[in-house]
Amino acid sequence: ALGRYQESLGYLQQARSMALAMDDSSRAAWTDVYMGRNLAARGDHAGAVRALRRAVQFWPGDIPLYWLGRELGMLGDMAAAREVEQELAARAVAEPTKRNRISLNKLRGSLAFAEGDFEAAARFLETCPLDLDARLLLGRTYIALGRPEAGRAEFRFVIKNRFHSFIDSMAGVWPLAYYRLGVLAHETGDVAT
Repeated sequence: ALGRYQESLGYLQQARSMALAMDDSSRAAWTDVYMGRNLAARGDHAGAVRALRRAVQFWPGDIPLYWLGRELGMLGDMAAAREVEQELAARAVAEPTKRNRISLNKLRGSLAFAEGDFEAAARFLETCPLDLDARLLLGRTYIALGRPEAGRAEFRFVIKNRFHSFIDSMAGVWPLAYYRLGVLAHETGDVAT
């Protein structure tokens, strides 16, 4: 329900209640992840952190850890975000999967971006070439580095590959790529974006 936050939160709360009634902690964790993302999209980062902490309690996996660390960084609580980063790094060592490594590098890139270290952000995000969320932030990073054409290319990549996987098509990342292209066109005066 793009832009219909209250309605989608209601559905997510129903899904969470059903998952808990069925003793399905994995589904409860996923609903909390999406609830956190929904709350963050409407600017309620403190609410997002609460939902994401619940998700981590149910499933301390790479995805809830990534989103929790990212939201903590958005709130400026870098100490707590770095603790999540350490937890995710330990997980990546204990379980050296590609997904754990990508989530860790996305989080490191997000935190570097939040701290204004755009060179470091680019280095981490460039290691996630097929992750649309990472590519969206990489586009913003390139713009911050004074490379608007590279940023534009990242946004176009996200739009072109928005149906690469089921998760990517549902994630709400690609509408943000359209938005970022619009912002870039406005700032540069290049309407052919």
